[in-house]
Amino acid sequence: MASSSAQVAAQALGALARMGAFVGIGATAVSSAMYDGTLRIASLSLGDFFPRGEKRIGSISWSSSLSRLLLLNLSVLLSFVNARTDPELFHYFHSSFLTTTLTVDGGERAVMFDRFRGVLKDTSAEGTHFMVPIIQSPTIYDVRTRPKSLSSVTGTKDLQQVNLTLRVLCRPNVEQLSTIHLNLGPDYDDRVLPSIGNEVLKATVAQYNADELLTRRQEVTEQIAKSLRKRADDFGILLEDVALTHLSFSHEYSRAIEAKQVAQQDAERAKFEVMKSEQEREAAVIRAEGESESAKLISQATRSAGPALIELRRIEAAREVAKTLSGSKNIVYLPGGNGSNMLIGVNP
Repeated sequence: MASSSAQVAAQALGALARMGAFVGIGATAVSSAMYDGTLRIASLSLGDFFPRGEKRIGSISWSSSLSRLLLLNLSVLLSFVNARTDPELFHYFHSSFLTTTLTVDGGERAVMFDRFRGVLKDTSAEGTHFMVPIIQSPTIYDVRTRPKSLSSVTGTKDLQQVNLTLRVLCRPNVEQLSTIHLNLGPDYDDRVLPSIGNEVLKATVAQYNADELLTRRQEVTEQIAKSLRKRADDFGILLEDVALTHLSFSHEYSRAIEAKQVAQQDAERAKFEVMKSEQEREAAVIRAEGESESAKLISQATRSAGPALIELRRIEAAREVAKTLSGSKNIVYLPGGNGSNMLIGVNP
């Protein structure tokens, strides 16, 4: 009878040794979930796979929690001993242990999904964390700021078509990361930003005329940024910066603006020509008035001074002629018989 019981026990222990990698490692793990501020040790045993009451392996009875714990610790020990002599089992033992840890790099956060409790509210920061294999699986999120472009084609207040492009710097709100994962998923930015960006652009641009988008561009950008930040915050997305990088109109409107600018330039040119002609006319009048006044003064001086003034002018003219002749050898002076003199330049 004793030998029969020993055989049953040996068979049970041998089965446990062969199942060690599953029972020993998969059954005992450290859970990173926090309960009432204490670290909970999550442990499973073979007894958890049987109904309440007596648990049996072969003819051995296990009815107390102490015996279950003893079986669990024994299975871990046997699995390790057996793995030392079986390379394949040792590799499985080692890889199973590694799956109980999670490493989160800098600039990242991990959202944990638990098969019994769903998505956990608390996220895992940078560093190494424990988790329960098979039961828990992490999803890594990049929480660093990154750029994204948003484009939209919309209409202005005066029904002109305009193409707009926004450049935003966005990142997820770490405190709402579990909610983001639950409602949107890892591609949260692609799901939300194009939709709300198009909505905000259409609502804002519709308040301005086409020319106001150019003259009041800074005001338009600030209003877009304010509205877009408010909408993105509803989804747990933070916008660090919003900039309007591109603004263009339809070809028809662009040609109309160009024609208007050409017409304005032509009008300015015509206005300048009129002003120039007016100034030239005024200058001619002033010049004629000056010459007339000069003639009157000369006439009055001649009448008062007599032939002496004329002789003085003749002497001054002769002095100028002499000065000119002395300065050049190729000029010939020909006095006229009626008092008109000529200076002729002779080229050799």
